[in-house]
Amino acid sequence: MHHRNRFEAVVWRGASAPRIGAVLLALGALAASTPARGQEGQSLPSATSTEIMPLADVRVGMRGVGYTVVRGTEPEAFEFEILGILENTFPKQSLIIARLSGLGLEEVGIAGGMSGSPVYVDGKLVGAVSYRLGSFSTEPVAGITPIENMLQIRDAEATRASVAAAAPLASDLLAAAANLLGGRPADLAPLHPASAAAGIVPIATPVTIGGVDPELVRRISPLFAAMGWQPSLGGTSQNQALGGPLVPGSAVAVQLMRGDVTFTAVGTVTWVDGDKVLAFGHPFLQGGNVDFPMAAAEVLMVLPSLADSQKLTAGGSEVLGTIRQDRQAGILGVVGAAPPMVPVSLSVAGNGVDEEFNFEMVADKSLSPTFLFIGLANALQSVGTTSGDSALEVSGEFNLAGDYEPVIIDNRFSSPAQAFFAVAQTISSIYRLLYDNPFHPVEVRSVDLDITLRGDLRVAEITRVWADRVELRPGESLELSVWLKPYRQPEVQIDIELQVPDDLAPGPISLLVGGAGVVAGEESSFARGDLEPQSVEHIIRLLNRTRPSDRIYYQLSRTDEGAFYGGQRMPSLPPSVLDILNNSQTSGEAIQLSKTVLYESSEAVEYVVSGEHRIELNVRRR
Repeated sequence: MHHRNRFEAVVWRGASAPRIGAVLLALGALAASTPARGQEGQSLPSATSTEIMPLADVRVGMRGVGYTVVRGTEPEAFEFEILGILENTFPKQSLIIARLSGLGLEEVGIAGGMSGSPVYVDGKLVGAVSYRLGSFSTEPVAGITPIENMLQIRDAEATRASVAAAAPLASDLLAAAANLLGGRPADLAPLHPASAAAGIVPIATPVTIGGVDPELVRRISPLFAAMGWQPSLGGTSQNQALGGPLVPGSAVAVQLMRGDVTFTAVGTVTWVDGDKVLAFGHPFLQGGNVDFPMAAAEVLMVLPSLADSQKLTAGGSEVLGTIRQDRQAGILGVVGAAPPMVPVSLSVAGNGVDEEFNFEMVADKSLSPTFLFIGLANALQSVGTTSGDSALEVSGEFNLAGDYEPVIIDNRFSSPAQAFFAVAQTISSIYRLLYDNPFHPVEVRSVDLDITLRGDLRVAEITRVWADRVELRPGESLELSVWLKPYRQPEVQIDIELQVPDDLAPGPISLLVGGAGVVAGEESSFARGDLEPQSVEHIIRLLNRTRPSDRIYYQLSRTDEGAFYGGQRMPSLPPSVLDILNNSQTSGEAIQLSKTVLYESSEAVEYVVSGEHRIELNVRRR
């Protein structure tokens, strides 16, 4: 009974929990004065044991054995002693605190990659080593996720009815990646693990990155560190034994990219029952329903560090199944079929180099744009153009599942900083419009891009426009001169002949001469109906209507009272009809238009064009 009272003294609840440092000191003192249970004469349980010990039966001073891989593929035993329990550490989840020993843990502390290491008392599975406490990085004191909480993940899988949802990182991840690769400040706070609390953080997950330029890995590492990953250069294991079955204590890999570029996260298996596998003991990305390839992994060695020790790991090349759940208490995989991936083919030419990169990435609206961007940046690094002045030609297509037309990309990007930032924005907008559309789910089947480096910076601004007259009749030609000022080069004059449509009605019209961005902005200001998607097909048409940036655009427009109604543009409506549409019983059915585009043409140039000029014209009767 005296023993039970000591145990009760170290069960803390919610907001009354003391500071982590004080917790550890108190636990250490208490454990030192409390006789241990179950250690003497206890034989190591089988690594495949599935009998569990409920949290209600866990007591301070209990000793047991855990399993993890420190070299190769075979789990090895370490010992632990339970110091206490932190109740309600997370929603509906408590945390068992234990001190580990053996396998050199006294010297290296809790190493990244140990997440999920199963621990047993008297042959019963207690839970998974999953959290580090405070800044005691070389103290082998860990938080253990109770196995009862991990087993609840099976319920989420059993009731899963929808396809994988995106990990909740969407808008911040790509922007942070682009800023870091460009040497700019990045807001990483929103990316920190959702389960991280003051003094209690998930054990970091080693992520090996293969096929990527070391400088890019260095620049983007803070992004992944903020997500609770330990990024390092690595590759895919050639160990043929990695095709074998996963067992508790095995190293397990979550593959995010495969092929010429690899991203592989590694943790430890906690529990196996038939084709179901539980691992990690904490969230990976807290993505809920996911579809990530699952593979075995091997540990090459443990890298000691005063800041954060980690396992040096390599994932296997054979996909063993699919990670289907990513929850607060861990991840769940199903052995069997591999999940669908998005194949990517990048062809890069320039600076005397012609390279092709082929890889596949997870199909996720949050992760896919970022991984595609990283793959693109890596490809551009191969031709030496991820910094400084650059001009890129990008063409290709996003192929979609089903009967949808592909999304076509054919554009030019040039910047005095890094042109691939604009490429990143293009990728982001495509994914955002496709995946977030309110009509039907869209699956990107594959991405094929050809990128050509076109020497130095190629941007120019429209500085002047001249017309040979401002009065004209329908069907006549208008002589125009446009002056462009290229970056650090003399002004260039371009002469064109603009053929005016022969069906123009008399009256004033406006001529806009500008770059693609200006014309698109003008269009959005008076043609909102055209730009508000009505279906997935409409979204694809809008994307494929993107104007290339290396052209000068000539647009004739007229002030007009019209409307966009029922998906159709209705110009030049009488006031009585406008009143009827605007007073429709269904709000938002009609969108009033202030202008009508009468004519548009363009002229290709060798620069990415910016700027605008307008000339007011008058159409006379024939």
